[in-house]
Amino acid sequence: MTVTARFDRALLARGPRGGGRVLAVYAHATLIAADDGALVTLVPADRPLVPFGVAVDVAALAPRAGQDVVLAAREVTLGGAAVRLAGDGVALEMPAAPAGAAPGLVAAQLAGLALPPRTQALVDGGAADLVAAQAHGALATLVLALAAPAPAAAALARGVAGLCGLGPGATPTGDDLLVGVAAALARLGDPARVAAYAAALRAAPPDATTPVAHAMLHHAAAGAFLEPLRDVAAALGDPGADLAGAAARLAAVGAQSGADLLAGVVAAARALTRA
Repeated sequence: MTVTARFDRALLARGPRGGGRVLAVYAHATLIAADDGALVTLVPADRPLVPFGVAVDVAALAPRAGQDVVLAAREVTLGGAAVRLAGDGVALEMPAAPAGAAPGLVAAQLAGLALPPRTQALVDGGAADLVAAQAHGALATLVLALAAPAPAAAALARGVAGLCGLGPGATPTGDDLLVGVAAALARLGDPARVAAYAAALRAAPPDATTPVAHAMLHHAAAGAFLEPLRDVAAALGDPGADLAGAAARLAAVGAQSGADLLAGVVAAARALTRA
């Protein structure tokens, strides 16, 4: 049996139980579709955790697509191989902003942050490819609606629809942007704004994007995020945090997902500090 202490602690409290199957096996992730509709992700031990994720020596488990899985409170079993979840796990929820975190501090942090070229293009325009150009426009429209004094549900729904599923890959650019926006909002937004945006994310139909991205949107609506994304948003408003270092670690995730997630955080944080 393999034992790991690196897993999303939400698996202990509200994770799936019962049966499931291996949905897909990628180089850096194995996706398990639980019978109750949840998605559990196995990642190599040196990779960042995702919501409902377990960091483990995946290669030693030799997962294969279609393989039956048994999900228990502290155990994931694939064929004859089992992974035991030890300890309390890792919190992927966003911590509340520190008391007295003034918008001016966040604005100063963002002004001093050097963005990767792709992130810069998504936030400020000038993207070279069509998808990124479309994403920039849709992102600008969404954060404008989100920063309104009383965000309208219809406007947020249109903003989410304009980005959901936009682009190729397991987590399209548009969905990464939506999740980045959610992270900034979870850190800096008032409860009513957070709830309105969460409702818009949950309303996105499953067939509007990929299964992985759809699960990611629902985790974001619940306030849980990829480790380096959580770290970037948690640095906002914290004068002692290394925002630049956290941003660099996030931007290094995947071929472009990290840069896209970062763009969502920055665009939303800018809008919220001007609201």
